[in-house]
Amino acid sequence: MITFKSVSKTYGSKKALNDVSFTIQPGEIFGLIGHNGAGKSTAIKSLVSIIEPTAGEILVDGTKLEDNRLAIKKKIGYVPDSPDMFLRLSAMEYWNLIAVAYELTEEEKNQQLNKLMHLFDMTASQNDVISSFSHGMRQKTFIIGALLSDPDIWI
Repeated sequence: MITFKSVSKTYGSKKALNDVSFTIQPGEIFGLIGHNGAGKSTAIKSLVSIIEPTAGEILVDGTKLEDNRLAIKKKIGYVPDSPDMFLRLSAMEYWNLIAVAYELTEEEKNQQLNKLMHLFDMTASQNDVISSFSHGMRQKTFIIGALLSDPDIWI
């Protein structure tokens, strides 16, 4: 369960989030809809610990994000909207980086990668540089990275 309790975020004088509260139940599919600048990305980046809210708290399974950030991050698979910094890596280099970040054993990594590469038809492209991929292939590469740790929460 994910809970936002009175979460606010300001950038200087601009309020990106203003006292936002909601709960997402386990198994629920939840979408954030709004115009540009409504705070959708700010809410997501707060949940995945890219930015820190100015006020309020975020809880995952009853645990405060600020108190147990690393354990909560390991529960989340995240595909950023602009993963451009990884384009010079091969798909396998990217997946290896993700596996290290999530502290997967070699066996866990290989088992998951074997399953996911076949599922997304990426076996033949695993050693190719991500920048050479079409947009769809890039998305598949980053989705595999997000699912590699078998996360409870998909963003």
